[in-house]
Amino acid sequence: MMLAHFATTDNFSRRLAGVEANGKFNSMSAGPQDGKLSSNLKDVVTQLKDRFDLTYVYCWHGLPAYWGGVMPNVPELSELNTSLVFPEPTPGLLEVEPSMAWNPATLAGVGVPKDITALFSRMHQYLKSCGIDGVKVDCQGAIGLAGSGVGGGPALTRRYHAAFEDSVKDNFVNNHCINCMCHSTENLYRMTNTAVARVSDDFYPREPASSSPHIAACAYNSVFMSALVQPDWDMFHSMHPSAETHAIARALSGGAVYVSDKPGDHDFALLRLLVLPDGSTLRAAGAARPSRDCLFADVLRDGRSLLKAWNTNRGGGRVVGVYHLQGSSWDRTRRKFHVHDAAPRALATTVQPADCEAGAAELHPAAASPPRYAMYTVRGKALAVVGGGGRDGVRVELAAGEAEAVAVAPLLDVGSSSVALIGLCDMYNSGGAVLGVDVVASSNGSGGGTCNVSMRGCGRFLAHCSVAPSSVAWRGNGQSGAPTALEFTYDASSGAMHVEVPRTDDMRATLTIAFD
Repeated sequence: MMLAHFATTDNFSRRLAGVEANGKFNSMSAGPQDGKLSSNLKDVVTQLKDRFDLTYVYCWHGLPAYWGGVMPNVPELSELNTSLVFPEPTPGLLEVEPSMAWNPATLAGVGVPKDITALFSRMHQYLKSCGIDGVKVDCQGAIGLAGSGVGGGPALTRRYHAAFEDSVKDNFVNNHCINCMCHSTENLYRMTNTAVARVSDDFYPREPASSSPHIAACAYNSVFMSALVQPDWDMFHSMHPSAETHAIARALSGGAVYVSDKPGDHDFALLRLLVLPDGSTLRAAGAARPSRDCLFADVLRDGRSLLKAWNTNRGGGRVVGVYHLQGSSWDRTRRKFHVHDAAPRALATTVQPADCEAGAAELHPAAASPPRYAMYTVRGKALAVVGGGGRDGVRVELAAGEAEAVAVAPLLDVGSSSVALIGLCDMYNSGGAVLGVDVVASSNGSGGGTCNVSMRGCGRFLAHCSVAPSSVAWRGNGQSGAPTALEFTYDASSGAMHVEVPRTDDMRATLTIAFD
Protein backbone atom coordinates (compact mmCIF):
# COMPACT_ATOMS: atom_id res chain seq x y z
CA MET A 1 0.00 0.00 0.00
CA MET A 2 2.80 2.45 0.88
CA LEU A 3 4.67 1.65 -2.35
CA ALA A 4 1.51 2.25 -4.37
CA HIS A 5 1.05 5.56 -2.58
CA PHE A 6 4.60 6.69 -3.36
CA ALA A 7 4.33 5.55 -6.98
CA THR A 8 1.22 7.64 -7.61
CA THR A 9 1.85 10.76 -5.50
CA ASP A 10 5.53 11.74 -5.92
CA ASN A 11 8.81 10.97 -7.68
CA PHE A 12 10.80 9.70 -4.72
CA SER A 13 10.62 6.03 -5.68
CA ARG A 14 11.44 6.60 -9.37
CA ARG A 15 14.82 5.79 -10.91
CA LEU A 16 17.01 6.97 -13.76
CA ALA A 17 16.38 4.94 -16.94
CA GLY A 18 18.66 6.90 -19.30
CA VAL A 19 20.96 9.91 -19.32
CA GLU A 20 19.32 11.78 -22.21
CA ALA A 21 16.46 14.23 -21.79
CA ASN A 22 12.96 13.09 -22.73
CA GLY A 23 10.40 14.63 -25.05
CA LYS A 24 9.46 17.37 -22.58
CA PHE A 25 12.64 19.04 -23.83
CA ASN A 26 11.76 18.67 -27.51
CA SER A 27 11.13 22.41 -27.80
CA MET A 28 10.49 25.54 -25.75
CA SER A 29 6.76 24.85 -25.96
CA ALA A 30 6.89 21.14 -25.11
CA GLY A 31 5.41 19.86 -21.87
CA PRO A 32 4.44 16.72 -19.93
CA GLN A 33 2.12 15.65 -22.73
CA ASP A 34 5.09 15.43 -25.12
CA GLY A 35 7.09 12.80 -23.27
CA LYS A 36 7.19 10.42 -26.24
CA LEU A 37 8.74 12.95 -28.61
CA SER A 38 12.46 12.92 -29.31
CA SER A 39 14.69 15.08 -27.14
CA ASN A 40 16.16 18.32 -28.42
CA LEU A 41 17.78 19.64 -25.25
CA LYS A 42 20.67 21.38 -27.00
CA ASP A 43 18.33 23.61 -29.03
CA VAL A 44 16.21 24.34 -25.96
CA VAL A 45 19.29 25.46 -23.99
CA THR A 46 20.49 27.60 -26.91
CA GLN A 47 17.10 29.29 -27.16
CA LEU A 48 16.99 29.89 -23.40
CA LYS A 49 20.37 31.61 -23.48
CA ASP A 50 19.56 33.67 -26.57
CA ARG A 51 16.04 34.71 -25.60
CA PHE A 52 16.77 35.62 -22.00
CA ASP A 53 20.43 36.66 -22.33
CA LEU A 54 21.56 33.95 -19.92
CA THR A 55 25.21 33.22 -19.20
CA TYR A 56 24.72 29.93 -17.38
CA VAL A 57 22.13 27.16 -17.44
CA TYR A 58 22.29 24.46 -14.76
CA CYS A 59 20.55 21.10 -14.58
CA TRP A 60 19.32 19.33 -11.47
CA HIS A 61 20.14 15.73 -10.63
CA GLY A 62 20.50 13.72 -7.47
CA LEU A 63 23.71 12.26 -6.10
CA PRO A 64 22.06 8.83 -6.56
CA ALA A 65 21.30 10.07 -10.16
CA TYR A 66 17.56 10.28 -9.46
CA TRP A 67 15.63 9.98 -6.19
CA GLY A 68 15.54 6.21 -6.33
CA GLY A 69 18.94 5.83 -7.93
CA VAL A 70 19.53 4.04 -11.24
CA MET A 71 17.08 1.59 -12.78
CA PRO A 72 18.60 -1.91 -12.91
CA ASN A 73 18.51 -3.99 -16.10
CA VAL A 74 17.66 -1.24 -18.59
CA PRO A 75 19.50 -1.55 -21.94
CA GLU A 76 20.61 2.09 -22.04
CA LEU A 77 22.47 1.76 -18.73
CA SER A 78 23.42 -1.91 -18.75
CA GLU A 79 27.18 -1.20 -18.53
CA LEU A 80 26.70 0.38 -15.10
CA ASN A 81 25.89 -3.03 -13.57
CA THR A 82 23.26 -1.66 -11.19
CA SER A 83 21.79 -3.58 -8.27
CA LEU A 84 18.90 -2.73 -6.00
CA VAL A 85 19.86 -1.97 -2.40
CA PHE A 86 17.36 -1.81 0.47
CA PRO A 87 18.67 0.61 3.13
CA GLU A 88 18.61 -0.24 6.82
CA PRO A 89 18.42 3.01 8.83
CA THR A 90 20.56 3.03 11.95
CA PRO A 91 18.92 3.23 15.39
CA GLY A 92 20.35 6.72 15.86
CA LEU A 93 18.84 7.94 12.60
CA LEU A 94 15.47 6.43 13.46
CA GLU A 95 15.56 8.19 16.83
CA VAL A 96 15.90 11.56 15.08
CA GLU A 97 13.75 10.79 12.04
CA PRO A 98 11.39 7.81 12.61
CA SER A 99 9.86 8.16 9.14
CA MET A 100 13.07 6.78 7.64
CA ALA A 101 11.67 3.35 8.49
CA TRP A 102 8.96 3.77 5.84
CA ASN A 103 10.32 6.31 3.38
CA PRO A 104 10.48 5.50 -0.38
CA ALA A 105 14.17 4.60 -0.37
CA THR A 106 13.74 2.12 2.48
CA LEU A 107 10.64 0.45 1.05
CA ALA A 108 11.37 0.59 -2.69
CA GLY A 109 15.15 0.40 -2.59
CA VAL A 110 17.85 2.46 -4.27
CA GLY A 111 19.54 1.50 -7.53
CA VAL A 112 23.30 1.60 -6.89
CA PRO A 113 25.59 1.12 -9.92
CA LYS A 114 28.85 -0.74 -9.58
CA ASP A 115 30.54 1.68 -11.99
CA ILE A 116 29.73 5.04 -10.40
CA THR A 117 32.41 6.84 -12.41
CA ALA A 118 30.77 5.80 -15.69
CA LEU A 119 27.38 7.00 -14.43
CA PHE A 120 28.49 10.58 -13.82
CA SER A 121 30.77 10.70 -16.86
CA ARG A 122 27.88 9.74 -19.14
CA MET A 123 25.45 12.14 -17.48
CA HIS A 124 27.76 15.13 -17.47
CA GLN A 125 29.24 14.56 -20.92
CA TYR A 126 25.73 14.53 -22.36
CA LEU A 127 24.70 17.67 -20.46
CA LYS A 128 27.89 19.45 -21.54
CA SER A 129 27.24 18.53 -25.17
CA CYS A 130 23.83 20.20 -24.86
CA GLY A 131 25.27 23.48 -23.59
CA ILE A 132 24.62 22.93 -19.89
CA ASP A 133 27.14 24.82 -17.74
CA GLY A 134 26.74 23.23 -14.32
CA VAL A 135 24.68 21.02 -12.03
CA LYS A 136 22.78 21.22 -8.76
CA VAL A 137 23.32 17.88 -7.02
CA ASP A 138 20.47 17.09 -4.64
CA CYS A 139 19.43 14.34 -2.17
CA GLN A 140 23.03 13.64 -1.16
CA GLY A 141 22.13 12.26 2.24
CA ALA A 142 20.36 9.35 0.53
CA ILE A 143 23.72 7.79 -0.34
CA GLY A 144 24.68 7.38 3.30
CA LEU A 145 21.35 5.68 3.90
CA ALA A 146 21.78 3.35 0.92
CA GLY A 147 25.29 2.46 2.04
CA SER A 148 23.97 0.34 4.89
CA GLY A 149 23.55 -2.48 2.39
CA VAL A 150 26.87 -2.17 0.56
CA GLY A 151 29.71 -1.68 3.02
CA GLY A 152 28.55 1.35 4.98
CA GLY A 153 27.30 4.85 4.32
CA PRO A 154 30.61 6.75 4.65
CA ALA A 155 32.41 4.37 2.29
CA LEU A 156 29.72 4.56 -0.38
CA THR A 157 29.44 8.33 0.00
CA ARG A 158 33.20 8.66 -0.53
CA ARG A 159 32.95 6.74 -3.82
CA TYR A 160 30.00 8.81 -5.06
CA HIS A 161 31.55 12.17 -4.17
CA ALA A 162 34.89 11.30 -5.72
CA ALA A 163 33.24 10.19 -8.96
CA PHE A 164 30.84 13.10 -9.29
CA GLU A 165 33.38 15.79 -8.34
CA ASP A 166 35.92 14.39 -10.81
CA SER A 167 33.24 14.46 -13.50
CA VAL A 168 32.22 18.04 -12.63
CA LYS A 169 35.87 19.10 -12.86
CA ASP A 170 36.26 17.40 -16.25
CA ASN A 171 33.02 18.65 -17.82
CA PHE A 172 32.05 22.01 -16.31
CA VAL A 173 34.45 24.95 -16.41
CA ASN A 174 35.23 26.49 -13.00
CA ASN A 175 33.50 23.67 -11.10
CA HIS A 176 29.95 24.92 -11.62
CA CYS A 177 28.15 22.88 -8.97
CA ILE A 178 25.77 23.48 -6.06
CA ASN A 179 25.62 20.74 -3.43
CA CYS A 180 22.21 20.25 -1.86
CA MET A 181 20.59 18.26 0.99
CA CYS A 182 24.10 17.34 2.07
CA HIS A 183 24.31 18.11 5.80
CA SER A 184 25.59 14.77 7.05
CA THR A 185 29.30 14.90 7.81
CA GLU A 186 29.94 11.97 5.46
CA ASN A 187 28.88 14.35 2.67
CA LEU A 188 30.42 17.58 3.95
CA TYR A 189 33.84 16.06 4.57
CA ARG A 190 33.96 14.62 1.04
CA MET A 191 33.53 17.96 -0.77
CA THR A 192 37.16 18.26 -1.83
CA ASN A 193 36.68 20.06 -5.17
CA THR A 194 33.23 21.69 -4.96
CA ALA A 195 32.71 24.69 -2.71
CA VAL A 196 29.03 25.72 -2.72
CA ALA A 197 26.42 23.96 -0.59
CA ARG A 198 22.88 24.79 0.43
CA VAL A 199 22.62 25.25 4.18
CA SER A 200 18.89 24.65 4.60
CA ASP A 201 15.93 22.55 3.65
CA ASP A 202 13.99 23.68 0.57
CA PHE A 203 12.22 27.01 0.30
CA TYR A 204 8.57 25.89 0.32
CA PRO A 205 6.48 28.72 -1.18
CA ARG A 206 3.17 26.96 -0.43
CA GLU A 207 3.96 26.24 3.24
CA PRO A 208 3.72 29.52 5.18
CA ALA A 209 4.89 27.84 8.38
CA SER A 210 8.24 26.96 6.76
CA SER A 211 9.25 30.49 5.83
CA SER A 212 10.74 31.67 9.12
CA PRO A 213 12.41 28.35 10.02
CA HIS A 214 14.14 28.43 6.62
CA ILE A 215 15.95 31.69 7.42
CA ALA A 216 16.84 30.56 10.94
CA ALA A 217 18.24 27.27 9.64
CA CYS A 218 20.40 29.07 7.08
CA ALA A 219 21.87 31.42 9.68
CA TYR A 220 22.58 28.84 12.38
CA ASN A 221 23.80 26.11 10.03
CA SER A 222 26.25 28.63 8.57
CA VAL A 223 28.06 28.80 11.92
CA PHE A 224 29.43 25.31 11.20
CA MET A 225 29.10 24.95 7.45
CA SER A 226 30.76 28.26 6.51
CA ALA A 227 34.05 26.79 7.72
CA LEU A 228 33.73 24.07 5.07
CA VAL A 229 31.69 25.50 2.19
CA GLN A 230 30.29 28.68 0.67
CA PRO A 231 26.76 28.70 2.16
CA ASP A 232 23.86 28.90 -0.27
CA TRP A 233 20.54 30.10 1.23
CA ASP A 234 18.43 28.69 -1.64
CA MET A 235 16.02 30.38 -4.02
CA PHE A 236 12.84 32.26 -3.10
CA HIS A 237 9.82 33.88 -4.76
CA SER A 238 9.81 37.65 -5.31
CA MET A 239 5.98 37.56 -5.38
CA HIS A 240 5.31 36.03 -1.97
CA PRO A 241 4.00 37.16 1.44
CA SER A 242 7.52 36.73 2.88
CA ALA A 243 9.37 38.02 -0.19
CA GLU A 244 10.99 41.07 1.41
CA THR A 245 12.25 39.19 4.45
CA HIS A 246 13.73 36.47 2.25
CA ALA A 247 15.18 39.07 -0.12
CA ILE A 248 17.02 40.79 2.73
CA ALA A 249 18.27 37.43 3.98
CA ARG A 250 19.64 36.50 0.54
CA ALA A 251 21.19 39.94 -0.04
CA LEU A 252 23.15 39.74 3.21
CA SER A 253 23.90 36.00 3.15
CA GLY A 254 27.14 36.20 1.19
CA GLY A 255 25.84 33.56 -1.21
CA ALA A 256 24.08 33.59 -4.54
CA VAL A 257 20.83 35.49 -5.01
CA TYR A 258 18.36 33.62 -7.17
CA VAL A 259 14.59 33.31 -7.48
CA SER A 260 12.28 30.52 -8.61
CA ASP A 261 9.50 32.82 -9.77
CA LYS A 262 6.87 31.63 -12.17
CA PRO A 263 7.76 33.30 -15.51
CA GLY A 264 5.89 36.59 -15.65
CA ASP A 265 5.23 36.78 -11.90
CA HIS A 266 8.01 39.04 -10.62
CA ASP A 267 8.26 41.95 -8.21
CA PHE A 268 10.78 44.05 -10.11
CA ALA A 269 10.78 46.80 -7.49
CA LEU A 270 11.98 44.23 -4.95
CA LEU A 271 14.49 42.65 -7.33
CA ARG A 272 16.06 46.05 -8.07
CA LEU A 273 17.00 46.24 -4.38
CA LEU A 274 19.04 43.07 -4.91
CA VAL A 275 20.42 43.24 -8.43
CA LEU A 276 22.36 45.92 -10.32
CA PRO A 277 21.30 46.89 -13.86
CA ASP A 278 23.91 44.54 -15.37
CA GLY A 279 22.48 41.54 -13.49
CA SER A 280 25.23 41.32 -10.87
CA THR A 281 24.68 41.58 -7.12
CA LEU A 282 26.38 43.38 -4.25
CA ARG A 283 27.48 40.15 -2.61
CA ALA A 284 28.80 40.37 0.92
CA ALA A 285 32.34 39.17 1.50
CA GLY A 286 31.74 36.55 4.17
CA ALA A 287 29.00 34.23 5.34
CA ALA A 288 26.13 35.64 7.41
CA ARG A 289 26.06 34.16 10.90
CA PRO A 290 24.14 34.94 14.10
CA SER A 291 25.49 37.60 16.44
CA ARG A 292 26.82 36.34 19.76
CA ASP A 293 23.73 37.35 21.73
CA CYS A 294 21.57 35.23 19.38
CA LEU A 295 23.65 32.06 19.36
CA PHE A 296 21.64 30.31 22.08
CA ALA A 297 18.34 32.16 21.70
CA ASP A 298 15.27 30.43 20.31
CA VAL A 299 14.39 32.93 17.60
CA LEU A 300 11.42 30.83 16.48
CA ARG A 301 9.68 29.93 19.74
CA ASP A 302 10.67 31.97 22.79
CA GLY A 303 8.40 34.91 21.94
CA ARG A 304 11.03 37.55 22.73
CA SER A 305 14.14 37.13 20.54
CA LEU A 306 14.91 38.61 17.14
CA LEU A 307 17.56 37.00 14.97
CA LYS A 308 20.54 39.20 14.14
CA ALA A 309 22.91 37.87 11.47
CA TRP A 310 26.03 39.84 10.55
CA ASN A 311 28.35 39.88 7.56
CA THR A 312 31.29 41.79 6.14
CA ASN A 313 31.80 43.86 2.99
CA ARG A 314 34.97 44.28 0.99
CA GLY A 315 35.32 48.02 1.55
CA GLY A 316 35.56 47.78 5.33
CA GLY A 317 31.88 48.09 6.21
CA ARG A 318 29.67 45.58 7.95
CA VAL A 319 25.99 44.73 7.69
CA VAL A 320 23.49 43.23 10.13
CA GLY A 321 20.23 41.61 9.11
CA VAL A 322 17.49 41.65 11.76
CA TYR A 323 14.61 39.18 11.43
CA HIS A 324 11.36 38.63 13.35
CA LEU A 325 10.93 34.87 12.90
CA GLN A 326 8.76 34.03 15.91
CA GLY A 327 5.57 32.05 15.38
CA SER A 328 6.35 28.87 13.44
CA SER A 329 8.82 26.02 13.65
CA TRP A 330 9.39 22.37 12.83
CA ASP A 331 7.18 20.22 15.05
CA ARG A 332 8.77 16.82 15.67
CA THR A 333 5.51 15.35 16.94
CA ARG A 334 3.50 16.43 13.90
CA ARG A 335 6.47 15.81 11.55
CA LYS A 336 5.85 19.08 9.74
CA PHE A 337 6.25 22.85 10.00
CA HIS A 338 3.64 24.23 12.37
CA VAL A 339 2.33 27.69 13.29
CA HIS A 340 2.34 27.70 17.09
CA ASP A 341 1.63 31.44 17.46
CA ALA A 342 -0.59 32.99 14.80
CA ALA A 343 -0.08 36.55 16.06
CA PRO A 344 3.39 37.13 17.56
CA ARG A 345 3.83 40.54 19.15
CA ALA A 346 6.18 43.16 17.75
CA LEU A 347 9.73 42.87 19.09
CA ALA A 348 12.66 45.24 19.37
CA THR A 349 16.42 44.92 19.72
CA THR A 350 19.50 47.11 19.65
CA VAL A 351 21.88 46.62 16.75
CA GLN A 352 25.47 47.50 17.63
CA PRO A 353 28.65 47.64 15.56
CA ALA A 354 29.98 45.15 18.13
CA ASP A 355 27.46 42.61 16.81
CA CYS A 356 29.89 42.28 13.90
CA GLU A 357 33.04 40.36 14.73
CA ALA A 358 35.47 43.16 13.78
CA GLY A 359 36.65 46.36 15.40
CA ALA A 360 37.31 49.72 13.81
CA ALA A 361 41.06 49.14 13.63
CA GLU A 362 40.43 46.11 11.44
CA LEU A 363 38.13 48.06 9.14
CA HIS A 364 40.46 50.85 7.93
CA PRO A 365 43.68 52.52 9.17
CA ALA A 366 42.00 55.94 8.91
CA ALA A 367 39.22 54.96 11.31
CA ALA A 368 38.52 57.51 14.01
CA SER A 369 39.91 56.84 17.49
CA PRO A 370 38.11 56.11 19.72
CA PRO A 371 36.06 54.31 17.08
CA ARG A 372 32.72 55.73 16.00
CA TYR A 373 30.34 54.40 13.40
CA ALA A 374 27.54 55.51 11.14
CA MET A 375 24.58 53.13 11.03
CA TYR A 376 21.81 53.18 8.44
CA THR A 377 18.55 51.22 8.39
CA VAL A 378 17.74 50.45 4.76
CA ARG A 379 13.97 50.05 5.20
CA GLY A 380 13.61 52.69 7.90
CA LYS A 381 15.89 55.21 6.11
CA ALA A 382 17.39 56.31 9.45
CA LEU A 383 21.02 57.45 9.71
CA ALA A 384 22.79 57.75 13.06
CA VAL A 385 26.30 58.05 14.46
CA VAL A 386 27.18 55.92 17.50
CA GLY A 387 30.23 55.80 19.74
CA GLY A 388 30.93 53.67 22.77
CA GLY A 389 33.62 51.70 20.98
CA GLY A 390 30.94 49.80 19.11
CA ARG A 391 28.77 49.10 22.16
CA ASP A 392 26.23 51.81 21.43
CA GLY A 393 23.73 51.15 18.68
CA VAL A 394 20.40 51.81 17.02
CA ARG A 395 17.04 50.41 18.04
CA VAL A 396 15.17 48.27 15.51
CA GLU A 397 11.53 47.30 16.08
CA LEU A 398 9.83 44.76 13.83
CA ALA A 399 6.37 43.29 13.46
CA ALA A 400 6.06 39.54 12.99
CA GLY A 401 7.59 38.40 9.72
CA GLU A 402 9.45 41.65 9.06
CA ALA A 403 13.17 42.20 8.56
CA GLU A 404 15.61 45.10 8.43
CA ALA A 405 19.09 45.56 6.97
CA VAL A 406 21.44 47.76 8.98
CA ALA A 407 24.60 49.06 7.29
CA VAL A 408 27.55 49.74 9.60
CA ALA A 409 30.43 51.96 8.45
CA PRO A 410 33.37 53.30 10.49
CA LEU A 411 33.93 57.05 10.58
CA LEU A 412 37.17 57.78 8.76
CA ASP A 413 39.25 60.86 9.55
CA VAL A 414 39.81 63.02 6.46
CA GLY A 415 41.97 65.84 7.78
CA SER A 416 39.86 67.61 10.38
CA SER A 417 36.62 66.19 8.94
CA SER A 418 35.18 62.69 8.99
CA VAL A 419 33.21 60.53 6.58
CA ALA A 420 31.46 57.16 6.82
CA LEU A 421 30.61 55.37 3.58
CA ILE A 422 27.17 53.73 3.73
CA GLY A 423 27.06 52.90 -0.01
CA LEU A 424 24.14 52.56 -2.41
CA CYS A 425 21.34 53.31 0.02
CA ASP A 426 18.56 51.93 -2.20
CA MET A 427 20.09 48.44 -2.17
CA TYR A 428 19.60 45.98 0.68
CA ASN A 429 23.36 45.44 1.00
CA SER A 430 24.27 49.11 0.62
CA GLY A 431 27.87 48.69 1.74
CA GLY A 432 28.54 46.00 -0.85
CA ALA A 433 28.99 48.85 -3.32
CA VAL A 434 32.17 50.01 -1.54
CA LEU A 435 35.18 47.99 -2.71
CA GLY A 436 38.00 50.04 -1.23
CA VAL A 437 38.84 53.41 0.30
CA ASP A 438 41.92 55.62 0.05
CA VAL A 439 42.05 58.64 2.39
CA VAL A 440 44.53 61.41 1.57
CA ALA A 441 45.03 64.36 3.93
CA SER A 442 45.98 67.73 2.47
CA SER A 443 49.69 68.46 2.72
CA ASN A 444 49.25 72.21 3.26
CA GLY A 445 48.04 71.90 6.84
CA SER A 446 44.57 73.21 6.01
CA GLY A 447 42.80 70.30 7.67
CA GLY A 448 41.27 69.24 4.37
CA GLY A 449 41.64 66.06 2.36
CA THR A 450 39.99 63.63 -0.01
CA CYS A 451 38.30 60.26 0.35
CA ASN A 452 38.64 58.19 -2.83
CA VAL A 453 36.06 55.41 -2.97
CA SER A 454 36.45 52.46 -5.33
CA MET A 455 32.89 51.30 -5.93
CA ARG A 456 30.49 49.11 -7.89
CA GLY A 457 27.04 49.96 -9.15
CA CYS A 458 25.05 53.10 -9.80
CA GLY A 459 22.28 55.05 -8.12
CA ARG A 460 21.96 57.00 -4.86
CA PHE A 461 25.14 56.88 -2.79
CA LEU A 462 24.95 57.83 0.89
CA ALA A 463 27.78 58.94 3.14
CA HIS A 464 27.76 60.49 6.58
CA CYS A 465 29.92 63.62 6.57
CA SER A 466 30.77 65.71 9.63
CA VAL A 467 30.67 68.81 7.42
CA ALA A 468 29.48 69.45 3.90
CA PRO A 469 32.03 68.29 1.31
CA SER A 470 33.63 70.97 -0.84
CA SER A 471 33.08 68.78 -3.91
CA VAL A 472 32.13 65.30 -5.07
CA ALA A 473 33.57 63.96 -8.33
CA TRP A 474 33.26 60.73 -10.27
CA ARG A 475 35.41 58.87 -12.75
CA GLY A 476 34.38 55.69 -14.55
CA ASN A 477 36.73 52.72 -14.48
CA GLY A 478 39.38 53.28 -17.17
CA GLN A 479 38.00 56.72 -18.03
CA SER A 480 40.59 59.27 -19.14
CA GLY A 481 40.52 62.99 -18.45
CA ALA A 482 39.42 64.92 -15.42
CA PRO A 483 36.80 63.45 -13.07
CA THR A 484 33.23 64.62 -13.56
CA ALA A 485 31.86 66.90 -10.85
CA LEU A 486 28.56 65.66 -9.41
CA GLU A 487 25.82 67.59 -7.69
CA PHE A 488 25.06 66.41 -4.17
CA THR A 489 22.79 67.24 -1.27
CA TYR A 490 23.84 67.65 2.34
CA ASP A 491 21.67 67.68 5.46
CA ALA A 492 23.55 69.33 8.31
CA SER A 493 21.17 67.98 10.96
CA SER A 494 21.84 64.32 10.13
CA GLY A 495 25.16 64.56 8.29
CA ALA A 496 23.64 62.74 5.31
CA MET A 497 25.30 63.41 1.96
CA HIS A 498 23.48 61.96 -1.06
CA VAL A 499 24.88 61.86 -4.59
CA GLU A 500 23.57 60.15 -7.73
CA VAL A 501 26.29 57.94 -9.20
CA PRO A 502 26.07 57.45 -13.00
CA ARG A 503 26.10 54.03 -14.62
CA THR A 504 29.19 52.67 -16.37
CA ASP A 505 29.45 49.68 -18.69
CA ASP A 506 31.36 47.58 -16.15
CA MET A 507 29.63 49.06 -13.09
CA ARG A 508 32.99 50.24 -11.70
CA ALA A 509 33.94 53.79 -10.77
CA THR A 510 35.88 55.97 -8.34
CA LEU A 511 34.00 58.50 -6.24
CA THR A 512 36.07 61.32 -4.74
CA ILE A 513 34.67 63.21 -1.74
CA ALA A 514 36.75 66.30 -0.95
CA PHE A 515 36.85 68.50 2.15
CA ASP A 516 38.47 71.92 2.55
